[in-house]
Amino acid sequence: QKSDIIVFNKKCLNWAMVPQHESVEKFAAKKFDLLIAAFPQENLPLEYVARISAAKWKVGAYHANKTDFYDIMINLGTRNELPYFLEQSTHFLNEIKYDSY
Repeated sequence: QKSDIIVFNKKCLNWAMVPQHESVEKFAAKKFDLLIAAFPQENLPLEYVARISAAKWKVGAYHANKTDFYDIMINLGTRNELPYFLEQSTHFLNEIKYDSY
């Protein structure tokens, strides 16, 4: 097993679908520049990880009741598919002007 790959399963979830695993907490504590929550449909355990992440910027699929989860949200309309989400995320992230210092 590679040390940089973090895996958890249903056995690691508590009754509220919150992952209870040390590796999840370590992952969430990492200060990534960007976290792409690459799951277009609701996924409570992964939403929890994205929500507590220390990443500087978080990108996720738009859900009206989760607007405080992410810095950038992609409205997928009726195309709730991962390839479309990734395509749209890439497009909008490439449109952002930033200083590279």
